[in-house]
Amino acid sequence: MEMNNSDIVDQTGGKGHHVLYTSKTTGRKYSGSGIILVEIYNNRAGRKEPAVILFKSIRKEGGIVYEGLGGRIDSSDLLHKYPLVITARREAYEESRGLISFSSAKHIGAPIKGNNIFVDRKYGEYYYRAYFVGIRSGVFSKKDYINNKIILDSIKNVYHAMKETHDVTRFYIRDLIKSGLLTEKNNLTTVDAYGKKATIFMRTVSLIRNAYKKGILNLVIKYPRKFIPLRNLISVK
Repeated sequence: MEMNNSDIVDQTGGKGHHVLYTSKTTGRKYSGSGIILVEIYNNRAGRKEPAVILFKSIRKEGGIVYEGLGGRIDSSDLLHKYPLVITARREAYEESRGLISFSSAKHIGAPIKGNNIFVDRKYGEYYYRAYFVGIRSGVFSKKDYINNKIILDSIKNVYHAMKETHDVTRFYIRDLIKSGLLTEKNNLTTVDAYGKKATIFMRTVSLIRNAYKKGILNLVIKYPRKFIPLRNLISVK
């Protein structure tokens, strides 16, 4: 994991102002980070195999797409020991509608058997880091996500980042490969674990492809994190 006391922090101003995190370890400037959840999923229709959990969002450059949880670095993230992990943790909580909450940075970024479980991808001048996190089968529930979404959508003064995603579904890795995961450079049209047609955002396509080629997907599936708490917003007063 990247440590703040061995890295340089800078900010760029002007139009599209955002915070950058510059790593002395990699020599790269990062503008954001996030996570992609991986599990063995049983669709109750004869398939039980590796899948990624992606969330539905609306992008100006990509339309309605599914993607991982993630976003830009905030200045407050830089106050912590592991800024990229902290950004990923915050974004996961916000974009999962408050459902996914990591209690420790090491739950996201800690290597497995000495191997890093993240992928760095360059977009323009800066890099984006995606951490791949394996979870136990059956831990994540779409029903809980929908419950949180309904509650948060009913509240006017909720922070806008908590309303950025609109649905969630699984995609089997085997189906992604059949649809062109290993070669597609743009958005990928495929089917989810229930046979419904869907489009995956190009950044997520690239990140999953690289994780697959590096063996990261198999690694996080073999050693799932056992301590990912999921929060369900039962009621709002």
